[in-house]
Amino acid sequence: MSKDDCDLSAKPDFHKRYYGIVGNLGYLVKMTCPDLAWSYPELSKYVEFHGHSHMEAAEHVLHYLRAIWNETITYIRESCCVNELWG
Repeated sequence: MSKDDCDLSAKPDFHKRYYGIVGNLGYLVKMTCPDLAWSYPELSKYVEFHGHSHMEAAEHVLHYLRAIWNETITYIRESCCVNELWG
């Protein structure tokens, strides 16, 4: 992806969708999905100048999220001691 792939003639809905995807990915990176820590900054580089290749990359991230939506990390405390570190 590069700035040269920008599509200046795209419709406003196209831009709004890209902004929405990147904005929501930012929330997910900070709150629940640190595995998106590489893709989010890469997509956000092109918020001002994006094209169809950027949208394909953003939709690829959405497909990834759809595939892992039910995977979680569960922490279980097995110790009865309050001051003991566990992980």
